[in-house]
Amino acid sequence: MIKVGLIGCSKSPRNYSQEAGEKGGGASEMSLLPFVSVIVPCRNEEGFISLSLDSILASDYPQDRLEVLVVDGMSDDGTDEIVREYAKRHPTVRNGAKAHALQLGVENGKSV
Repeated sequence: MIKVGLIGCSKSPRNYSQEAGEKGGGASEMSLLPFVSVIVPCRNEEGFISLSLDSILASDYPQDRLEVLVVDGMSDDGTDEIVREYAKRHPTVRNGAKAHALQLGVENGKSV
């Protein structure tokens, strides 16, 4: 099962593009929206990760205010390859497993 969590979003889901247009703010109104990080922890989700990422990317939330961080728990079924392909095509998608491991190492090292 894939769990998706929204981090740092202070507004409830809505049509942000339409809302900005109604206020007459256009791009400047859109830039005031909070930056949203979607964290997708997964392991061996080859059959489902594409559906999850497609759903997230289909959101009308501005892509420049969104990041999708996929944290793969050492999948051995091709999940990682799928995520890497998405990351090549969509700059908002990143594979966060290595970055997270590096951060944990730095935070827990004795010389830090």
